[in-house]
Amino acid sequence: SSCTARTIRRRGQSARATAGAVRYNPTAMSGGGMVARLLAADGEVGLAVKVYHKVNLALLGLTPVALAVDSTALSFPVDMGLAFAFPLHGHIGMNYVLTDYVPKISKAALAPARGALMGVTALSILGLVKLNLEGPGVTGTLKSLWRGAK
Repeated sequence: SSCTARTIRRRGQSARATAGAVRYNPTAMSGGGMVARLLAADGEVGLAVKVYHKVNLALLGLTPVALAVDSTALSFPVDMGLAFAFPLHGHIGMNYVLTDYVPKISKAALAPARGALMGVTALSILGLVKLNLEGPGVTGTLKSLWRGAK
């Protein structure tokens, strides 16, 4: 089996009986450009899972570091890492949700839903970067929820 097409076997069927059943991979069928890969972030199962898990591990490490280094020279690079990692993690995870549930409503709605998700992800990244550049940063903003009024 390859990354672009996998044979799906049902219980009791031989390989020959399921030779025509192929898993749809939008990335492989759309030319494989960067935008296509981001729109269908769950399409390349191996790559998406690896990136998703690596970003998850990075967030597990960055989040406590961000709380510890707030208001120091390290807070800006850590906040910038969080500004990209949180939306990327959410984007890949939500693509899995879209792939599972949107086709149950309408198969034609999957591409627009992924486009909308790409817009939400892009706006999230831009908003968090702006917060880091012009405001107190991601960590400073979150910590302000627990600080008393000045």
